[in-house]
Amino acid sequence: MIRKIIGPEPPMASKINEKVSIVRPAIVLSVGGGGRVANERKDAVEKDLEHFSDVAKKELFLFHRQKLQAYEDALSLYAEAKIRTANDTIEVLGKALNKLGA
Repeated sequence: MIRKIIGPEPPMASKINEKVSIVRPAIVLSVGGGGRVANERKDAVEKDLEHFSDVAKKELFLFHRQKLQAYEDALSLYAEAKIRTANDTIEVLGKALNKLGA
């Protein structure tokens, strides 16, 4: 139900979930004396985690760049609107001053 609210699961999340599920059998094997297999699986999972971390860093960098660009655009539009408002106010006050002076 929560997944429906927040949207579909990202493709990378399913891969991460698959890799995390590999760790559980590895832990059981290490307790039962299969430490070599457990270490191999642990190393494979750590390698995948590093790969996904690198991908996440790149995606986060791009996200922040896009967010900053959107903020800059919004700030520019806001400044332009303030300038237009100030010019309109000057024009209205100038007309009012001319009426009072005439």
